[in-house]
Amino acid sequence: MNSDYLRKQIERQSDLLKKRWNGEEGDPDVWNLEYMITEIRPGSRAWNRGVIRSLRRAIKALEREGRESGGGLICAVCGKPVERVKPCGYERWNGQVTCDECCEECFRSEPFPCRDHDERMKEKSEG
Repeated sequence: MNSDYLRKQIERQSDLLKKRWNGEEGDPDVWNLEYMITEIRPGSRAWNRGVIRSLRRAIKALEREGRESGGGLICAVCGKPVERVKPCGYERWNGQVTCDECCEECFRSEPFPCRDHDERMKEKSEG
């Protein structure tokens, strides 16, 4: 495998993971597709069949759909717009985002502790 390709692949994956960690990745579906592109290696079956082109077309379609819907993400629970993706187990496990109010309701109604909720509330009190 070409060392330049591996270096570029690792840099791109690192950038995507940093965005996700910082809550800047936007639409989780777009992020997942972008990460999938980084996993396709030159000469692989996916590479030869043009899967990267298909993934890029899907990304553009999702971005166009987002612009047409006002450009924002929608809370998976209540349907309200979500301005910024924040850490949430629901988002990590299901690929969907939640607003602060639904996060609070989940925290109160579920019997398990949630570090993500604690982090959200800490950010809210500091900001």
